[in-house]
Amino acid sequence: MFAQFFICPLFSQNSVEKEMKAVDSEFRNALQSDADRYFQLYQHESNPDNVFNRFINGSIETLKKEGIVSELKEFHAKWYSSNLMKLCIYSNKDLDDMETIVRDLFAQVENKNIEVPSFSDPPAFTPEHLGKFYRVKSVCDENELGISFNYPWYG
Repeated sequence: MFAQFFICPLFSQNSVEKEMKAVDSEFRNALQSDADRYFQLYQHESNPDNVFNRFINGSIETLKKEGIVSELKEFHAKWYSSNLMKLCIYSNKDLDDMETIVRDLFAQVENKNIEVPSFSDPPAFTPEHLGKFYRVKSVCDENELGISFNYPWYG
């Protein structure tokens, strides 16, 4: 069942390699998507001190490294806690019935009472990152004009 992924994931070498191939496939498909390429440019041109500027997609080259299974297990042990998770369910069933089902399925997700991390990065876009014009060659042979307005984050 889906909940077992959060409760007790397998982390077998085979399943990790299978997921790495799926991530790599998404990465390869993104290379042929104008929307993904625009987003990568937007991300690349953002403030390098902000998390937005970092990793977006993985590939076999970035993921296939010695000890990846151990790193996944460490990450799971450190961060997979019910107090940090949210779950969204979409169903045509009665709300009370769904709540009972979900509580039964996910009750075993451990609550480690991990402190919610603070994300106090500097702004994704500072004045030197704004007011720029880019011409991007479409891989889909389309003409498009995109204009972005950046507003400060009030979180």
